[in-house]
Amino acid sequence: MKMTILLIIALVPLLLTGCNKPQTSHVVTPAETAKIQSVALASIIAKYPDINSSELVFYSMTNVMTSGAGEVIEVRYILPASAETSQQNTQSSVRTTTKMRGFQATMSKSSKVQSVSEGIISTVNTVIH
Repeated sequence: MKMTILLIIALVPLLLTGCNKPQTSHVVTPAETAKIQSVALASIIAKYPDINSSELVFYSMTNVMTSGAGEVIEVRYILPASAETSQQNTQSSVRTTTKMRGFQATMSKSSKVQSVSEGIISTVNTVIH
């Protein structure tokens, strides 16, 4: 009983100070998400004009804290047509690796593009028999 009371006393200040708040200072609305994605896509197409925007697929959007720029938004698109898949079979598992071109736009919270880059997105799936 004493232990339960101590736990409650210890948790009350945490609840009152807002430990249950999201880590980011701003929740992105659906309208803002659409704007951020379109700005990112336009910046990717501007830097890589050989890519057709209809071939790119939205992959992810993440808020990231950086040491220099503070909070930034990283938006990633992938080019599924560039996918290359390899498979390794063993007696106990099948491992499938897919690699494809990926593009990232890093933006400020006000949607100002800071950088655009290209890389390889790799996914690995393992099925154990």
